[in-house]
Amino acid sequence: MASESRQARAGRNESLFREVNERIDESATDLSPMFTEFVCECSSDSCLDHVSLTSQEYTEVRHMGPVYFAVTPGHADPEIERIVGGEADRYDIVEKHGVAAEVAVELEPEP
Repeated sequence: MASESRQARAGRNESLFREVNERIDESATDLSPMFTEFVCECSSDSCLDHVSLTSQEYTEVRHMGPVYFAVTPGHADPEIERIVGGEADRYDIVEKHGVAAEVAVELEPEP
């Protein structure tokens, strides 16, 4: 099992990547079926991968709640999250648990 400090660091990393993606989504057109390259929201602080999503797909993940993130397939960390959906060829949706989930909730931006 991942230590609490590792889980907390992972939660902070994921929330930082989410903030970047919020800015990317603001510049994307909601009605466009075109794909946008979002930053992978995995827990790795060295990940430089991108996730191809439409603005609608990204918005759907965000509306699931603060413990849900879009990651590159294969980037889920079973010690802090579980895969709950996605489009297997493009992205996975993961749900954080434990300390990583607590940190994600704490760092969720105000609406």
